[in-house]
Amino acid sequence: MKKMNLAYPVATPDSSVPLMGFTGPFETNLDFIRQAGYTGVELLVRDADELDASRLEIALSKRGLTAVSFGTSPMLAQDKLDLLSENDEIRAETFRRTVRMVDLASRFHAPVGIGKLRGNLQEGTGRTAERRDEIFRKLCEHCEKTGGSLVMEPQKYDNVNNLNTIDESLEWLKEMNSKRLKLLVDTFHMDLTEKDQFDSIRRANGQIGFVHLSDSDRKAPGCGRIDFGAVLKAFSDICYGGFFSMEIKQSPNSEEAAETSIKNLTRLSGQI
Repeated sequence: MKKMNLAYPVATPDSSVPLMGFTGPFETNLDFIRQAGYTGVELLVRDADELDASRLEIALSKRGLTAVSFGTSPMLAQDKLDLLSENDEIRAETFRRTVRMVDLASRFHAPVGIGKLRGNLQEGTGRTAERRDEIFRKLCEHCEKTGGSLVMEPQKYDNVNNLNTIDESLEWLKEMNSKRLKLLVDTFHMDLTEKDQFDSIRRANGQIGFVHLSDSDRKAPGCGRIDFGAVLKAFSDICYGGFFSMEIKQSPNSEEAAETSIKNLTRLSGQI
């Protein structure tokens, strides 16, 4: 397998809650990520309007790092935002912040990842698949204007109750019919939702915009029961050339989790 493009998540200065990535001093975290051997960062953003885009550009450029995706997890974790909220103000604020995130991410030619932020469906309320799809269509229309893009993450059933499997999500992509929308596939979720995640990766060929690597129980790749040799082989088979980001528990700390991940993946990729 050719050299992997590896990224690590890091919270931007506007975020202050524990996440599955580096939190705290931003530039110090970037220094460690680069020294560990990563060339990309997945920026975890709470509020794009609170960030200085020029500062981000300078900090990344100085270290030879690329912003490869913008994650929305802090919006949910810190501010309890939800694209399908029954509260009109919360729903509107979530949409507004997501649009502003697209604006920021497009400056870096990176996608915005939407996972649990899409919200749960619920009968008898405004939490409908129709409303969800209308929101995504509006976001895709905005992406067309700005040159931005979105990646939607299929997640396990107890995280969010819609768009859980790869096949369901591929059908949804056909319905949405936007070149600005692809999938963010996550090995931890696929291990729990797919009969064979390796075949699922191959079926999603051409529709994968970003990848989260995580072993079982959110361990670093190669530290659980998922066959990462087979995972990497599946991505190699479809000639996926994008970045892989580590969405894992920061155990025992972010530094050791980052080092373990890159060490294991470098070894495994050399066997493909």
